[in-house]
Amino acid sequence: MAHLEILGHRGARGEAPENTLTSFLRASEAGVHGIELDVRMSLDGVLYAFHDKTLRRTTLQKGKLHLKNSQLLTQLDARHALSQWPHQEAIPSLESVLIECPSHLHYQLEIKGFMPMPYLDALVLQLKTLITTLNIGQRVVVTSEDVNVLRQLKRIAPDIKRGYVCQYHHRLPISISNRLGCHWLIANHALVNARLMKKARSKGLKVSCWTVNDLDIAERLAQLKVDSIITDYPTAMLAHFQQRSQPLA
Repeated sequence: MAHLEILGHRGARGEAPENTLTSFLRASEAGVHGIELDVRMSLDGVLYAFHDKTLRRTTLQKGKLHLKNSQLLTQLDARHALSQWPHQEAIPSLESVLIECPSHLHYQLEIKGFMPMPYLDALVLQLKTLITTLNIGQRVVVTSEDVNVLRQLKRIAPDIKRGYVCQYHHRLPISISNRLGCHWLIANHALVNARLMKKARSKGLKVSCWTVNDLDIAERLAQLKVDSIITDYPTAMLAHFQQRSQPLA
């Protein structure tokens, strides 16, 4: 059976507060091959690991991240999406994550799109600069559901691998991925079947599936020879496949 990589979703979202350094390190300690995380940019141009447009769900604060400056954001407590977590957790800058996490990890960096183009242009340029400065291009795939993001990334940073995030069949995941010159299809696991895998392979696409927390679904995807699965519970998922003697890359 082909190698299967396990990626932690927003770090280890089910085990520690999502998109925090604690969550990323928890996933790494569990033995993941890589981490999926979300990227947004503050008003003053700092990239952060953060999923939602608004701050409310994870920090209990009002407002949108892209309208706040970094001085404020670094003071917020981002633990509140996971109930009863005992310690305050900061919203980490993307740079701090990439520097402080172990150097063997690979990353899916999902740009949260559907924003005004000047913002997206600036975000993509900042991300390109960060990846180049840290010399981590071989360990990064930049992903998005927003085709405008992927077009812009292809234009200004063609050497950075791209992945199209897709949830629905009607979005034509294979044809859009191919048209945008993507290297990966980041697919909702419900989309993935033998037919999609055959089409993806014919276009040279690798396939990563989200969000997989059910072990039976994980086994089905492993049989289809997907390249990676993204899970909220990397500790349990890794233990399952190690117990099954599933080859892991």
